[in-house]
Amino acid sequence: MHMCFLWSAQLILEAVEVFENIKRMVTVAAIVALASQIYINLFVSDFKISFGIIMFPVLLYLFESINPSQTGLLAAIFVYMLRIGIFALNNGDYMSAVDSYFPETFFYVAYGMLYHLMNDANSVLRMKRLFINLVICDFFSNLIELYIRINWELLEPKFEIAGWLMLVAVGRALAVCAIIVALKYYRLLVLKQNHEERYRKLLWIISQLKTEMYWMEKNMDNIENVMSNAYSLFGKISSEKDRDSWAEISVNIAKDVHEIKKEYGLIFRGVEEIIENKLNDPGMNLKDIIKILKDSMLTEARMKGHKLTLEFHHESNFYTEKHYQLMSILRNLIVNAMEAIDSAGNGKIVFNQRESETEQVFSVTDNGCGISAEDIAHIYSAGFSTKIDYDTGQINRGLGLCLVKEIVEKQLMGRIDVDSKEGQGTVFKVSIPKNILEVGSN
Repeated sequence: MHMCFLWSAQLILEAVEVFENIKRMVTVAAIVALASQIYINLFVSDFKISFGIIMFPVLLYLFESINPSQTGLLAAIFVYMLRIGIFALNNGDYMSAVDSYFPETFFYVAYGMLYHLMNDANSVLRMKRLFINLVICDFFSNLIELYIRINWELLEPKFEIAGWLMLVAVGRALAVCAIIVALKYYRLLVLKQNHEERYRKLLWIISQLKTEMYWMEKNMDNIENVMSNAYSLFGKISSEKDRDSWAEISVNIAKDVHEIKKEYGLIFRGVEEIIENKLNDPGMNLKDIIKILKDSMLTEARMKGHKLTLEFHHESNFYTEKHYQLMSILRNLIVNAMEAIDSAGNGKIVFNQRESETEQVFSVTDNGCGISAEDIAHIYSAGFSTKIDYDTGQINRGLGLCLVKEIVEKQLMGRIDVDSKEGQGTVFKVSIPKNILEVGSN
């Protein structure tokens, strides 16, 4: 049953990913088709050098998950149909445009295939290599279109035309690289500004929390005094000594407890004010939350010596101002999954996000040791833990899942479910109403 659930979930996620890629390819093809209407004629009639081919590689670079060959074919169809449609609107017929614009489709198909072959989707391209690849893609795609449009043997002078094609290819490749670099620097600038603002807030928060910690340390001394007096009173009562002092000691203990309670109330209100006011900064997109989470979890796994694969899949990229709560939930679930995986083994943790009409649903799946049937009923209890480091004797605090349940159910009005099979793995699923988690979804 558990394996069937995992298999079904994987199939759904793969189908969702395919659908998302199709949407991206259609979007890229539509943008390229619109941009292709900005062009100049060169060499022969209807041989157009368009802005669309500058946008095409830029979008392929940005949407790295899409298939370049398939997107090139789709872009060719979109460009071809749009050119014929515009020609028909301007001239009243379309038959003369059918043959005239058809060779241009070979350019986009060839470009997409060459880009696909030369640019490995799993490698991080340096700008120099990307530039060379773009020049080659552009030059040979133009050459193929020109050959289809008019026999190469009829073109004179060949070397001069080839030189012009190479010049055009270099120029457009430079333009593409310039746009990509500009987009990168713009994104870095925005991220830097956001990080600086968050860092300033974090420093201010820490300074205020430090003040509250001084009060907590002071109260620790008071608690020690209360414990000492209470134990002293217990000794006197047990031995029935100094009966006259029992009442006075009891009153002093009650006064001290009252003072501790009062000061902890002040501390709580101070921390609550910090959280409500100082953390009231702009929210985050799910994609940014996932990136931070993935980087930090991989770092933590390396530090603890865990050999594992961490996968993240998301169906949407909603914006939320509950990013602190969501980050805390997901981090604790992933840490819990990491602790369930043998550090010497090759574990796998998969995070998935999907949405229904009313809820955002998150799941964290691991192939760890699983949870026994008798333990599942207690996993959300504070202090309960099945994780023991037998080398050091240290026991996990067991607060993670208790905290997750508290945040999910009481702060976000959601629910948490678990499906686990001992020796095979565990799936935690968290469902949170959209109108609570998302901004502007009422």
